[in-house]
Amino acid sequence: MLHKILFTLVLTLLPAAPLFAQSRYHTTYAQLKDFKGRYEAAGGSTLDIAASPWDTLLYAILGKAKYPLRPAAKDVFLNNGNQQVG
Repeated sequence: MLHKILFTLVLTLLPAAPLFAQSRYHTTYAQLKDFKGRYEAAGGSTLDIAASPWDTLLYAILGKAKYPLRPAAKDVFLNNGNQQVG
């Protein structure tokens, strides 16, 4: 009886699953290439921005560390803390 209830519940909720998923803004590698380059950061330091054709993400490079920047909207990127970077 419990299996039947769970099965019915799963079948009822499964079609609604995409409604709860986070939408991801999609961009192409060609679009990301526009952001590549060296940028001046606060205090006069610099950072490099690189675009990856493999995972279509931007990466902020500070020294030897690479930080992924995910596209959230047109010209808007998020760091791993879900903070807008720009």
